[in-house]
Amino acid sequence: MESPSLFLYQLGGYAVKLAHVFGAIIWLGGVLFMAGVATPILNYYRKPETADPTVASAVEKLEERLVGFNWMGLWTVFISGFVLSLYSGGFVWFRFAGLTDWAIHLKIFLWLPIAMVNFLLSASFKELKTARREPVDGEDLTPRDVVEWRIVSLRRINVYLAFGIIILIALL
Repeated sequence: MESPSLFLYQLGGYAVKLAHVFGAIIWLGGVLFMAGVATPILNYYRKPETADPTVASAVEKLEERLVGFNWMGLWTVFISGFVLSLYSGGFVWFRFAGLTDWAIHLKIFLWLPIAMVNFLLSASFKELKTARREPVDGEDLTPRDVVEWRIVSLRRINVYLAFGIIILIALL
């Protein structure tokens, strides 16, 4: 018969694994939703023939809210992943004995650029609120156009990183 302390230890391990999976689902779901649903809607309603500023502002507000959820998911993944690496019997830091070790280390080290991209996205959404919409004499692009381009580029990078993580998960 198992001891109560072993049962609680195993239960805690399952809770950390669930937190890790749910955090990843929140982050990946937000990234893929913004790339696959919100971006095409935003692009459609920004065209001059189908322009609707209310839809664009609603999607921007939705994006702004999802950035907070993405951060929640990312921090959950980071903390739970760190705890899982500490208590895993088969994982040793900086030992690259097989494909699994390489994949786990890559997942860990990909967290930093993912966090950086999400930080830049958060800052860009704050900047978007105050960015000037009207061009000044001689300007081809307004500051708002530049910030919107940056958001689209960062969102694309986020999707590439998400697919990289999915591929690494598939290797495990």
